[in-house]
Amino acid sequence: MSYTLIITEKPTAAKTLAKALAEGEVKEFENNGAKYYEIKIDGKRFLIAPAAGHLFMLKQKSSGWDYPRFDID
Repeated sequence: MSYTLIITEKPTAAKTLAKALAEGEVKEFENNGAKYYEIKIDGKRFLIAPAAGHLFMLKQKSSGWDYPRFDID
């Protein structure tokens, strides 16, 4: 089963976007106090989650780029 991940700036934006885009049910999950949402659009599954901190401040540990791996500090 594959998903498309949508990352929002903050938790309220994740919830609002999930409700706005969902075709049907919005499933809410929580992991370590962070909520995220699963929705379907045209039969495709999406996960919508808030960012954990400011993404622009993350630094890649290794040189180069290998999609879709994240190796960050």
